[in-house]
Amino acid sequence: KLETVYCDKSQVSKENVLTLKKELPECLVVYQSDDLNLWWGRLDDHWQELLREKSGIDERMDRENLQRIADMRNLSITDDLKVKNLEPLTVFLMLEDLSLHNTAVSNIAPITSLPNLKSLAVTSSPINMLDRINLLKQMEHLNIENTSVEDLEPVYELINLKTLNIGGTQVKKLKGLEELTQLESLTINNTRIKNLKPLNSLYKLKELKCFNIDVKASKIEDYKKAHPHVNVIYY
Repeated sequence: KLETVYCDKSQVSKENVLTLKKELPECLVVYQSDDLNLWWGRLDDHWQELLREKSGIDERMDRENLQRIADMRNLSITDDLKVKNLEPLTVFLMLEDLSLHNTAVSNIAPITSLPNLKSLAVTSSPINMLDRINLLKQMEHLNIENTSVEDLEPVYELINLKTLNIGGTQVKKLKGLEELTQLESLTINNTRIKNLKPLNSLYKLKELKCFNIDVKASKIEDYKKAHPHVNVIYY
């Protein structure tokens, strides 16, 4: 069983490494040590401490441990207002699931180059735009609950999206959402949305949470009757 591959200063590309990691997810491929040493040295103390805690690595940051951190697939940061910038995560090429709750993050652009990110939650945080999120074509789950986001247009290019939570945002209309034909779950609670018509063509939708919106109860009931396969939750 292959456990570790060393290919620093070789002709092996990042694409080659990512392909190998998909085939052998448990294999540690050490291939960018100089870049990671430079990256780690530029992190402030808080980010270094945070990543040590999240990775469970408290020993010396040698090239193997730096690569292990960069290879993390899941990262959750909660109630940390010292986290303001996502630039430190640009080396996390294997990251699949990122959750940020109650942070000071206001810009998600730095993570939109991560090729494996499938699930993103940025909630109760001061983001108001979804800059370049349309680049994350592989995204399946997006949660921006309780943020100041108004414009969903960049999201409409995420055609693999299965769940979307925009509850408590400044979004007022769903026009364009009909592009998300794979959508199975949609949450629009506590918004000023007034029209559910764009949902009529979402044939895979199974769950709709829509309490406290600007749609009359009679209109919601009409939608329920027309789409009996959708579990509509409202009051």
